[in-house]
Amino acid sequence: MFGKFNFIKKNVNVSTRLNLMNLLVLLSGLLSILGVYEIQLGAQMHKLNYQHQKYIDSVSDAIEKFETKSTNLDTVREQILLVRNQPIECLAMVGWMERAVLSILGTSDIITICEEDIVTGNNLLNQIDRYNNNQIDKPSLIKTLNSGLDNFTDHGTKFQPIVDKTVSSVFIIVISVVIAKAILIPLFGLILSSSVSRDYDLLDKTKNRLVDEKNVTS
Repeated sequence: MFGKFNFIKKNVNVSTRLNLMNLLVLLSGLLSILGVYEIQLGAQMHKLNYQHQKYIDSVSDAIEKFETKSTNLDTVREQILLVRNQPIECLAMVGWMERAVLSILGTSDIITICEEDIVTGNNLLNQIDRYNNNQIDKPSLIKTLNSGLDNFTDHGTKFQPIVDKTVSSVFIIVISVVIAKAILIPLFGLILSSSVSRDYDLLDKTKNRLVDEKNVTS
């Protein structure tokens, strides 16, 4: 009787270990998928920052032409809109899950930089409208434009290393998960297989003992 009870107890333990192994496989798979997605997201942010830097140079050229040649502000406005579009796209890609990952990795400054660039872009566009409405003079506008340009440039310089850190950290995590999965899951399976083999031996011995006891009493 006790042998049968012990077998049932061990069988439950085997089932629990099997469920645990399946859970580990599932979690490692989900982490790998998440990691690949985050790396791909980092690549998109690299692309956005490259475009951001290119448009910043265009803004600089447009401001210089406006300052020295007194051309209209249409080109300046167009380039500022292009610069502002990059952080808008960046924030559009960042959902609650990405925010959580960035917070865990300590790289949530990505979000702050994008938000500040949008504010800077909106302010510059507003100042251009004020100039067109004769509310500020040209020197004041040029000073504001150059100040905003400095902010864009500074943020672009800060943004790249943070993205690099995010991508490299996620890559290390993914590789670690893959290595752990490749080592631990087979090892766990081996231990479980050995345990199942012992339990079946116990079942066979219990069955033979019960048969012997039945033969003795009959």
